[in-house]
Amino acid sequence: MDDVFDKTKRSRRRVKIFQFSLLALLVLAVVALYIPLPYYVFSPGLAEAVAPIVRVQGGHRDERGKFMLTSVYVTYADNIYDFIGALMIPHHQVLSVKQVSGGLPNSLYNQIEEYMMSQAKIDAEVAAFRYLHKPYRLANQGVTVIALDEKENPASPLLPGDVLLSVNRVRIRTVVGLLDVLARLRPGVSISVDVLRSGKVRHLQMHTVSLSEGAAKPHTGLGIYPAQETNLITANPVSIKTGQLDGPSAGLMFSLEIINQLAPTDLTRGYKIAGTGTINSNGVVGQIGGVTHKVIAAVNAGASYMFVPADRAPGDTNEAHALAEVKKDHLNITIVPVSTLAQAVSFLEKLPPKKATS
Repeated sequence: MDDVFDKTKRSRRRVKIFQFSLLALLVLAVVALYIPLPYYVFSPGLAEAVAPIVRVQGGHRDERGKFMLTSVYVTYADNIYDFIGALMIPHHQVLSVKQVSGGLPNSLYNQIEEYMMSQAKIDAEVAAFRYLHKPYRLANQGVTVIALDEKENPASPLLPGDVLLSVNRVRIRTVVGLLDVLARLRPGVSISVDVLRSGKVRHLQMHTVSLSEGAAKPHTGLGIYPAQETNLITANPVSIKTGQLDGPSAGLMFSLEIINQLAPTDLTRGYKIAGTGTINSNGVVGQIGGVTHKVIAAVNAGASYMFVPADRAPGDTNEAHALAEVKKDHLNITIVPVSTLAQAVSFLEKLPPKKATS
């Protein structure tokens, strides 16, 4: 009788241990759902037509085909399940926050990306007008506040996007000019600053600060990340409305669309032509991130050709990775590596027009 009682007691104890373990696992599973991880998940984004984004005054928009910029879809790995899922899904990649942003705070990294997009637009426009030998002029408008260094100057009245017009009534047109004015001031002094904010001039009072991080010796500053605000003046003003897109990687496709709207013939030749690559004002194409994801985006959109930055310098990988992705998955797309805007246009000019299908 005692043996039966002991067995029943042990059985109940095992059931309770099992129930407790199951409950603990369920609690851990729920808790893991709300523990954020320091990782981003990268996956193929969209291939979007460039023509609706770029408008050139006096240009034509009667393209038989279309140029498409490619993007990467980026999300946070909000929990361990997102992280594990991303490792198992094809064409998804997990990268640490530090790998992506270099350790910068997310807000600062996003603000810098937005500025890089605005600068990419100017560079793309200049590269296109230089290629077409059309006259243009760059006018320095002031200095843009890309982001604030809240650690150095937490009480600053400046906002990201402000354009500095003057400091103590001294006109500011360039970053160098701003640094010259600040070099004549002591840290901690009150100054007047005029800025252009949301189309209106604002008159602000603030104090200078002492900056030392990353410098050989302390110097006077405002606690901001500044950049040159430039306006392009031409007989054919360009409007580029990118919405939520940021970063500089669409520069090449912007330039091609500008040229196409001003050229006498349609460079698309009736094809869907995707592409990616930064571009500087001299028309040199530079490396970008996420090229394999962008190849998939181009294929999903039905592109026949895709421009990617050519691998020219040690460490360049865009061309190699794009070609490897096409070969690995037997993708129906032709990768066209280019080093310059001129090379891309030359390739398009030699394309036979696509035959219309009935």
